[in-house]
Amino acid sequence: MNAIDTIRMPMLGAACVATLALAARGASSAPLHDAEIVERVLTFARGEKQLADTVKGSLSSPGSWGLALRLSVDYGDLDRGFASAADRERAYDGAAGREVVGAELSGLSGDAVDKAYVSREVKSHEAMLAELDRQLIPDAGEDLRRRLFGVRSDIAAHLLHARSIQQAQWRSDAAEHERQAISREIGN
Repeated sequence: MNAIDTIRMPMLGAACVATLALAARGASSAPLHDAEIVERVLTFARGEKQLADTVKGSLSSPGSWGLALRLSVDYGDLDRGFASAADRERAYDGAAGREVVGAELSGLSGDAVDKAYVSREVKSHEAMLAELDRQLIPDAGEDLRRRLFGVRSDIAAHLLHARSIQQAQWRSDAAEHERQAISREIGN
């Protein structure tokens, strides 16, 4: 490999990364400013914390309750880490969290609340990861981009946690159905 090839390879790699980032963002969306990006992240974090705080008392399984506790603590920390003093003084009423609880979880009890809550968390975290990858990280300034990579890692970890609880719920349901089938078969 000669000196010119040595220079071209990193430039080619950088061009590929830039092209992929632009393609992922899409041509239809206008770039966001850092303040708008921070506001989106804080809105997500505050909504998740409010929902977790609201639903915690209704959850019946240790896994779901632990997820709600983890999200409440982690998103409270994220809020404190991102929000400026002026943002902290602004009242957050958590209306979005209460609306979700009212719409998706009202009338449910026991395992049904747990399943609906965990399913909702999987969906919301998948959506936020997609938004981070598609627009928020590519549009962010250098300092904010570094912080968003950390936020993305936390959200991905929360998603994995929620998915593992969801899979445990599915396995438990499958085992219960199998027990019921065996009971019917042997006449108990």
